[in-house]
Amino acid sequence: MPRTEFNESLATGSLHLAVSTSAATYLDERLSLLRQALDQTNSLAAQGQLPYAELSSAGLKISPVDSNVPKEADALREDVYGRLPHVKITDLLLEINRWTVYSVLRPF
Repeated sequence: MPRTEFNESLATGSLHLAVSTSAATYLDERLSLLRQALDQTNSLAAQGQLPYAELSSAGLKISPVDSNVPKEADALREDVYGRLPHVKITDLLLEINRWTVYSVLRPF
């Protein structure tokens, strides 16, 4: 999308983003979802239905979960990671900024 079209859509509120462009609205929505998840977790804990977890007067006890990843997958992961270039995070962020010109759009 050309920058002029982006700026115009942003100004008129017709950008059609998946999230609200208002920080307060976005945070309110996220807080509501968090409260729902915490209420559901609290209900499950009270019923003793949390998998791998037990809540009692002594506190929260979480059982360790066994890994179900085959040993071959671990070896493959190590091989793949070994082939990736080692890049400093600052260099990566600078490169992405050159592609997206993000810092020009957002004041620091």
